[in-house]
Amino acid sequence: QSVVIPAAGGGVGSIALQLAKRAGAKVIALASTEEKRRMAQDLGADAVVDSGGEDLTERILEAAAGPVHVALEMTGGDTFHQILAAVAPRGHVAVYGYVSGELAEVPTRSLMERSITLSGFWLPHLYTDRSALPTSMRALFAAVSSGDLRPVIGRTYGLADASSAHRDLGTRSASGKLSLDTAG
Repeated sequence: QSVVIPAAGGGVGSIALQLAKRAGAKVIALASTEEKRRMAQDLGADAVVDSGGEDLTERILEAAAGPVHVALEMTGGDTFHQILAAVAPRGHVAVYGYVSGELAEVPTRSLMERSITLSGFWLPHLYTDRSALPTSMRALFAAVSSGDLRPVIGRTYGLADASSAHRDLGTRSASGKLSLDTAG
């Protein structure tokens, strides 16, 4: 199975990339800079694609040698539609954000005619499940401890510099998982 992973140079995308590879997927990693694309390749991506531009669908199709089976989507707006267009009939799209700030209207006719399933994920829905989040976190920590997963740690900001962290996330200039140091 082939999977598209956006923001593969970020904290969530870099972990998703590694998890998909562990599951045996062919990973098409999207990233906005050459540095982030190199990082995605180093983490095991089978192909890397520049996430910018109008021809994203064509670049995904070329990198995957055809439509993909699964796509993660967290950008929203036009990027959502370009990724959706690269999904194969009977494929699946999992939406977990819209960092562009632009919501996407879902073309239900396209979903139906291509038998594509679409699901959303919002982490707070797991907070009330007493086993789902702890079980998932134990599995992630075990994979990191064993070396099977390698978290990409980005910059650490002092709490007084939280606005700089938000700016860097918003301008997509950061790589890996950013953190705030509450002691500094």
